[in-house]
Amino acid sequence: MALSRRHRPQASTTAKGAARPSKSEGKRVKKGSSADCGVHSGASNPLIEVQRDACTKQTSKDDVGAAGEEPPHYQQEQLEAPQLETEGAGSTQETQDVTFSSLGVCPSLCSVLQHLSLLEPTPVQRCSLPLGLSGHDFCAIAPTGTGKTLCYLLPVLQRIQRGMGHTFMSVVLLPARELVSQVGEQFGVYGQHLGLRWVEVTGGRDMMVEAEALQQQAPHVVLATPGRLADLLQRERGLAAAEAEASPTAPDISGSENEEETSENISSRNSRNGHTADVPPRLLRGPIHDRLQAVDCLVLDEADRLLSEEFGPDLRLLLSSLPASSAGRQTLLLSASSSPALLQLQQQFGDSRMPLLLPEKAARCPPLLQHRYIFVPAAMRGVYVLHLLQQEPFASQRGIIFSGSVRKTQQLATALQQLEVDCVCIHSLLQQRQRVAALRAFRSEHKRILVATDVAARGLDLPNLDFVVNLQPPKEPETYIHRVGRTARAGRKGLAITFVDPADVAAVHRVESYIGRRLEEQPLAPLGLARVVRDVLSAEVKAAEKLRANGFNQKAEIYETAQKEYRRLRKERRSRE
Repeated sequence: MALSRRHRPQASTTAKGAARPSKSEGKRVKKGSSADCGVHSGASNPLIEVQRDACTKQTSKDDVGAAGEEPPHYQQEQLEAPQLETEGAGSTQETQDVTFSSLGVCPSLCSVLQHLSLLEPTPVQRCSLPLGLSGHDFCAIAPTGTGKTLCYLLPVLQRIQRGMGHTFMSVVLLPARELVSQVGEQFGVYGQHLGLRWVEVTGGRDMMVEAEALQQQAPHVVLATPGRLADLLQRERGLAAAEAEASPTAPDISGSENEEETSENISSRNSRNGHTADVPPRLLRGPIHDRLQAVDCLVLDEADRLLSEEFGPDLRLLLSSLPASSAGRQTLLLSASSSPALLQLQQQFGDSRMPLLLPEKAARCPPLLQHRYIFVPAAMRGVYVLHLLQQEPFASQRGIIFSGSVRKTQQLATALQQLEVDCVCIHSLLQQRQRVAALRAFRSEHKRILVATDVAARGLDLPNLDFVVNLQPPKEPETYIHRVGRTARAGRKGLAITFVDPADVAAVHRVESYIGRRLEEQPLAPLGLARVVRDVLSAEVKAAEKLRANGFNQKAEIYETAQKEYRRLRKERRSRE
């Protein structure tokens, strides 16, 4: 049975208005063009006009509901950025002539890149590195697997290499613990020769341990999930309030007793783009709130997710503890997909202050990724998973199977393990050490299959991944993009297969419209299916008994009930606004 295809609007033409960052302040804007990417100007690019319209429309409640989530609002002083002036690119440069060195990366880091066989910058790196290395803001939206992490990692490391590093120089926020761990590994690889110090703040361990790490290890870079870093700030404020109540002479950890000096020193530091001689020593040794005032660079990786309502309160708290953008703080936003909140934030900065970089805007998915579907009744998904994994080439390949809930993810993984399938699983009910162990086993190729919820859908770089299976289409097309983006990365081929029940056809049409491509039917040999049905049904019964005996089903039920209540309360709050 074929899926009817919906028409999708034509993609916009090649972007114009590319610009290169100025080498000195005070030069006027001079328009130019680039062969592969653009620093877009809203006045001349129709794509920006469409995005501005989207940002304007979201003020309507109907449009907010259609978008899925109302973007959180931030204070203007938190969003304001220094004026960015650019000069024209002049003549276009051939892609093969662009190197990391020509983009401004220092020789020592170029040597590391060469040692890791990274010789040619990707389009998003060609667009963003000149801006990031010169201390300017940017918002980069590019497909998964295009090297967005290096777009902020290299500028941070280069500042340290040039002697401009200091404690709490940069804060990098990511939406998931696994992403924090992955980015931490990359900082370790690229920065080991620089004496880089970094701390990961993710939860999953004692809060005191993480607080002491922030205060005692004097990290250059703080990698954190917003919730955990906000928890540490709240805890610190609570302790300070308790001490103040117990002792009227307790010290003021907010730093208000020296506020004027602090403000002047921070402004002086930022105006010199990284020099830290004037940073008060207490900012480098004091409580977390004070030390955050020394931050030069804020990075939001997976920015579309971080700017959603889920992270809104935590993000606003963290922004209130950081220097304002108007004081010189660099702000870098990176994402694989756009959102109304992300575009709203970029527009509040302004196109000249925070250029919107869309180097590969026409390709929502990796170009070498094939999109397939299999019609599968909902009750038979486990059967078809095993049948698929027993067919060639899947029987000898590595892949991820995405499920829509914690309970179904654990049930499928347990059943497959009963059937001696070499797999591990990851979801939010696992302890942090279990999640880390599962990812380590999968990355090291000790395990062939990873069964996961959407906690593994974003940002994770999993090597040699051949295919992705969606047990059912996700509700949001953007989630599909992030899921299937785990494969076909960095120029490799990949395959995405989506199981489709008759009730899921509308969701598939939304995905097809979003990616601008039709899902083709995946052939699957029927031979041996009857035996698979018998084996899977038996394994599912054993898995259910095992999960019931160890109490997992009860935990999953409590978790799912809490999630439903949270969504209900959020819907009620929206209806009152």
